[in-house]
Amino acid sequence: TDQLACNYNSDANTDNGSCDYACHDNGDFSLYFEYSESVPTSDWSDRHYVDFGYGANPNNEELTMMGWFKLEDYNTQRSFINSANLLDEKSFILCSNNNQFGFYIRDGNSVLNGGWNISNTLVSESVNADGWVHYAMSFDGETAKMFINGQKDEVEVQASGLSIVNESIVSLGDIVGGGGSVYGQADNVLIFERALSEDEINQ
Repeated sequence: TDQLACNYNSDANTDNGSCDYACHDNGDFSLYFEYSESVPTSDWSDRHYVDFGYGANPNNEELTMMGWFKLEDYNTQRSFINSANLLDEKSFILCSNNNQFGFYIRDGNSVLNGGWNISNTLVSESVNADGWVHYAMSFDGETAKMFINGQKDEVEVQASGLSIVNESIVSLGDIVGGGGSVYGQADNVLIFERALSEDEINQ
């Protein structure tokens, strides 16, 4: 009875549980973001992002964000996971620039802590044979830590709490455009409302 089933029968009128979906390619897929030149902030047509909406912002002062990324360019400013309003006031961001990983956290005093490129670990030395790298940031309300391929980077950033800017939209890529798109591929992107441990990040 399911038109998407490989053995769909238009004459069937009862669901007997025999639907087969083996003919569909359910392989491992990722999102690909092409490069685009900067466009005026009034033009939303070519931003190269996925909008997760307002509801994806954490409701407390802890946060973990992570994903697998395959970049076409390591040296320019890239936004992976971003929470910002349409005035580009950022709440948090997972990013990279100049071949280093980075992030920002807006603390309880509305101060942005972190940087675009603050890791000791280089992006170019972290990618696997297929060009992918797993990047995570975990924040427990006081200390933000980076994990590259499950290994903790030496750089930590202190921040007091987490504040979310009014009308802040969570996105994969940069919804406003000031931080650059992913420019490459993204897969298994996750956001948690708590600080995951190193063991949990490696699961």
